[in-house]
Amino acid sequence: MLPNPVPDWRSADPTSPVVTAILAEPGHASPPAGFDCVEPDGRAVLYDFCLMPYATLENPYPRLQTQNLLRWTFDRMDVGQQGAALVTGLEQALGPQCTVWGVKHRPGSDELWWEFYFYRRDHVPAALSLQLVRPAFPCVIDARPPSDVAWTFFSVELTVEHLRGQRPAHVRLYQEGLDLSWKVQGDTVELENHYRHFEVDGQVVSLVEALRSSVHAPKHPLTLARLVPPQLLPAWRIWLARKRRADTVYFQRVSVAQAAWMARKHGWPADFCATLDQGAAYMQHALFDLGIDFCRGETAAPGEPPITFGKSGIYASF
Repeated sequence: MLPNPVPDWRSADPTSPVVTAILAEPGHASPPAGFDCVEPDGRAVLYDFCLMPYATLENPYPRLQTQNLLRWTFDRMDVGQQGAALVTGLEQALGPQCTVWGVKHRPGSDELWWEFYFYRRDHVPAALSLQLVRPAFPCVIDARPPSDVAWTFFSVELTVEHLRGQRPAHVRLYQEGLDLSWKVQGDTVELENHYRHFEVDGQVVSLVEALRSSVHAPKHPLTLARLVPPQLLPAWRIWLARKRRADTVYFQRVSVAQAAWMARKHGWPADFCATLDQGAAYMQHALFDLGIDFCRGETAAPGEPPITFGKSGIYASF
């Protein structure tokens, strides 16, 4: 737990100076039990969910790797051994800081699941391919991407059943230069989404126009504030992915406090939120990425826009 006495920052605006001061208060408390993956001395660069580098932030506490949170979710879902073996296998195949991970949750559910992303980047082995990472996964990956389609990155989504080797997984392939993703299952290729990013510093007007054009965003005075709440607006980039049944807003490079706010706001399991709260001070040097699905709802409370929020995700890298 955080050292006492410490004000409760969880009820405050996660972007306020008060929260920043609380997180930065030096202390000598131990990290949560099981959080034992420490950042190596001298590591000054981390990578976001596009596997792009950023400079680490100040942190007076022992600096823990974000993968501690990932490993905790494996334990929570009773696949700790399988999940740890996957992380080890991917690090052995690619090296450190070459894999993006995401933990996902759907409102009203107690389940968590995961997705792992693999990018062609300068620091990643040039031989990166599905074949290179396939042996690290405990399940069959039933996907044969077309060999003549150029791609920038691909991902593999896993549930508990996948980690237990009980069902095959498929691949999402992100086509080079077109901002399109494709579901590849067996030999079948199916369009999944089209995505676009907006710089928070300079392209907010374009972002607003894109959100307003979404068929999933009802015309209502509060719609934009619900899709891009002020607590999450401080980010480097905001992405909009257009999908078949819902669109998704992604917030790139946000603080651990913002991630904790999102988890509570979107109804993540209480034990996950508590663990993230307890570990926040030890991961405040890192930035996270967030994704939130939304679609047009059938009903709404008086004065509220008819929006239904679907699954949300928290992303980082190891």
